[in-house]
Amino acid sequence: MNTSTTQLGLRSRDAKERTDGRSRRWRLHREKRRTELLKLARTAIAECGATASMSEIASHCRTSKSVFYRYFEDKDGLKRELGEYVVARMGRRMAEAVAEAGSFQETVRALVTQYLEQIEHSPEVYLFVVSENAPAEESPVDRFCQAVAELLVNAHRQHAPAELHIPEATARYWAAGVVGLVRGAGEAWMLPRNCADTQPREAAGPAAPETSAAPETERPSLEEFVETVTTWVVSGSRPPEPR
Repeated sequence: MNTSTTQLGLRSRDAKERTDGRSRRWRLHREKRRTELLKLARTAIAECGATASMSEIASHCRTSKSVFYRYFEDKDGLKRELGEYVVARMGRRMAEAVAEAGSFQETVRALVTQYLEQIEHSPEVYLFVVSENAPAEESPVDRFCQAVAELLVNAHRQHAPAELHIPEATARYWAAGVVGLVRGAGEAWMLPRNCADTQPREAAGPAAPETSAAPETERPSLEEFVETVTTWVVSGSRPPEPR
């Protein structure tokens, strides 16, 4: 073999390895910086609120808006990335809790607990990520809901006797409905309103008498509401008995 050809090949390989090494280090640096910005943004949104602008978020993070645009393109991009970050962490905790559950009811309680704990501890972050406008296949929140529905289907198959297993299509419809129930109940619990506040003002008409809104009932604690929602899922969503 020609010595000069061999040396040329070695130099070419070394150059490629150096280039690949630089590319890998740059990629790792960007991934690390992206994660840092997501953590900072999460804290900023928790303190500034779900409607915070990119300028407010960047200012709170002691950086510039252009830095966020460099990593996330726009505000919807930040919502998607932060949604991925938040639901990935929640999903891991849910999967671990489900793996330890010994019954279907324990599985449901674990899923409900993880969800309600998240929205109670970080309501502004939750509202920020769910306000993202994206097709279902691109939305991390929608994909997360589908994954939770799959956990429910698997729990049904694992804990119910074989003769009580429902058809696969029916199981998927049921699980999607359960996820919708828990999500809707959780969001209403997170943001309680007086009944009067939910009615359109124009619906009353000009001749409607003015009435004072009934005082809002005290919101149940996390532990109480976990048990309530778990019971709805396991036993049926009948209205709770009055106390």
